[in-house]
Order: sequence, then structure tokens, then C-alpha cells
Amino acid sequence: MWREPIKDDLIESLSQAEIDKYDSASSGKHAAVIKRTVALVRGYIRSSPKGITLSPDTATIPESLVAPAMDYAAISILKRITGDIAKPRMDAKNDALELFKAIAEGDVTPEPYGADNATGGTSSVELASSSRRRVTSKRLEVTP
Repeated sequence: MWREPIKDDLIESLSQAEIDKYDSASSGKHAAVIKRTVALVRGYIRSSPKGITLSPDTATIPESLVAPAMDYAAISILKRITGDIAKPRMDAKNDALELFKAIAEGDVTPEPYGADNATGGTSSVELASSSRRRVTSKRLEVTP
């Protein structure tokens, strides 16, 4: 399933301390950051030699890539906020980029637009998965 990432997806990837900083500094910039991130992810998918079908809705990406996309987008938001960005956060961004590059090289195949396993259909595609080092807000709360 493809869907449009929303502000809540971005917020879900931030720690409470980052959310507090974000709320005071962002003034609605999340929409532009998410839009740029979606375009980036779609570009990597489009580059795949596997010929993955893209959704005609340019605001959507595969569900399996929303979390890594938000890990990438979080850096765009957080670099506007004063203070250091935690190493786990940078690692998650780098892992997301590695995943996107693997898609562009054809090593990983996200679900194509129109693949719907919820209706009982089968799919032979390998679903992209986020990195095992994915940053969670709980992890960031305890990071020095």
C-alpha cells in the first residue's frame, strides 16, 4: 500500500526533547520537508532497474518506506534547531539513505503501486524494511 506521509509520522520518529524543540522552531515547515523527502524517495524508486510502478499521486510512497523516510526527514527538521544531533539519529538517517540506494541499485524492491496483499492477492516482491538500527523516541531519550 502506498500512502502520503504526514506530520504525525515525522513526530513519531522524534524524541520528546526533539519534539519540544521542533514545536518552538518549526512553525509549519514540516510540510515542505516531508514533500522534499517524498520526492527524494520516489526518485530512488524511479531509478531502480526493476521498473517499479510508481503511484500517480506524487505525494505518496510505499508504506514500508515511510519510517525510513521520516528518519531522513527528521535531520532536515533538526538541523534547523540549535544543538547537537544525536549519533543514533544520524545513524538512522544514514541507514535510510543506504536503503534508498539499495532500491536504486535494484538490491531491494519495495512494494509497487497497486500491489495489495490485503485483498488476498499474492506478491512476489521483496518488501523494503527499515534498518534494525532505526531510531525510536525511547532510544533518543536515553542518548547523551
